[in-house]
Amino acid sequence: MIRNMILIIIIILLILLGLIVWQSKKNKEAKINFNQSKQITNKAMPQNEKLKLNNLELIVVFDNNEFDQRLQTGWGFSCYIKTQQSDWLFDTGADGQVLLSNMRKLKLEPQSVKHLFLSHIHNDHVGGVNDFLTKNSNVNVYLPGIFPEDFKNQIKEITPEVLQITDFKALTDNFYSSGVLGTEPKEQALVIETKQGLVVLTGCAHPGIVEILETVKNQFDQPILLVLGGFHLDSAGLEKTKNIVQAFKDLNVKYAAPCHCSGEITQRLFEEEYKENYIEIGAGKSIRLADLK
Repeated sequence: MIRNMILIIIIILLILLGLIVWQSKKNKEAKINFNQSKQITNKAMPQNEKLKLNNLELIVVFDNNEFDQRLQTGWGFSCYIKTQQSDWLFDTGADGQVLLSNMRKLKLEPQSVKHLFLSHIHNDHVGGVNDFLTKNSNVNVYLPGIFPEDFKNQIKEITPEVLQITDFKALTDNFYSSGVLGTEPKEQALVIETKQGLVVLTGCAHPGIVEILETVKNQFDQPILLVLGGFHLDSAGLEKTKNIVQAFKDLNVKYAAPCHCSGEITQRLFEEEYKENYIEIGAGKSIRLADLK
């Protein structure tokens, strides 16, 4: 009798042991499958192309060149950027009252801007900051980290959302800083990723417009669709400017829109070379992505 009971207990223990081994094997297989699934997901995510901008409008709201006769001109540059995601303001020009007046005439609301991007410290690009922030302090401000501390502190008193840029950086979906480039004055450019290619905005291009574009090309495996802004070639001379125009062609820049400190000679040379892909810029000029073929 005792022998039979011991035998039954041994059989039960063997069954339980078998169940434990079987369950352990199933758990291990499930873990392997989960890890494989996780690895596939991680690999697939970078391959899934994120939603690139297909609806973009650039509106020059401050420039020393005239386009819309209703607007005031002044030495400096600022561009309002409208997208399906959010609105940006690139630089503020030299005079905040002129900036706000031009925006009002163009029916652009300061309160609609969610992001303010400042290229460099010169007054013709940041002179309108305080007036703008008085109208809208609920913005993210992106500025070079080498800006003077008193300037940064003034902005932080109005809005705490200040991001100091040093290197190339993704700011939001489809918007990037080139990183702070050059020597003095150091400067960052804004890069916008669209379905048709990259849009590059420069304040004055003090580090060199070609150097900026080469830096951008090294970060993206995409063509440059449009370059808009100051190229800092007002006193560059004919031969140097011709070389710059040729460099644009070599970099396969499709559209060129020099303004502000680019100079009349630069504008005419780009117009001669780019023909219908040259865009005349002045205060009030609007460029829609849909019009760039």
